[in-house]
Amino acid sequence: MNSVGVERRPFPAPHWIGAPGGAVDPTGTERLIAIDLAALPAPWRLGEPFPGRVDFTATLDVRRGTWRLR
Repeated sequence: MNSVGVERRPFPAPHWIGAPGGAVDPTGTERLIAIDLAALPAPWRLGEPFPGRVDFTATLDVRRGTWRLR
């Protein structure tokens, strides 16, 4: 995959965690996959809960091979 379409954003935290996001394309025609990202002050460890907030959502367009951050 290439990074075409990814906008430069300031990322203030050195640690990030991601989880599958909400339905971006419920019909399945667009082939979009969303990942919710949250910044963390320290590395995430197995067994810790996912933060209760979403700082960015990364969306992969499978057909085009591009990412979009929002």
